[in-house]
Amino acid sequence: MVRNSRLIVWNQRGFCWAALGFPDEIFIVDADKMSFIKKIKIENRVGNKNPTLIGTFSPSLDGEKLYVQITKSFQIVDIHTEIPDMKINHSYYCTCSNHMQTSADTDW
Repeated sequence: MVRNSRLIVWNQRGFCWAALGFPDEIFIVDADKMSFIKKIKIENRVGNKNPTLIGTFSPSLDGEKLYVQITKSFQIVDIHTEIPDMKINHSYYCTCSNHMQTSADTDW
């Protein structure tokens, strides 16, 4: 069983980008031109035989990185290099949340 992530739209370097994750890849398009930009493959930690399923993701405030929650880790992935800057592994199979939102408001 696989599920779709939600559709994300954001401003990245003056362009309107949109992305959809399914099941272990994030597809990014130029929302104004409706043209394909790239596909980013999200990997679970090395040696894990479980399939990678994207639960949800959200762009960083500057639009340069994606925060990605998958079944076995949380990752911060650089959009341009497609390499995770950070990967926090879960020691157990995690049921991902449906939604994630990035906010500058941390005064709570």
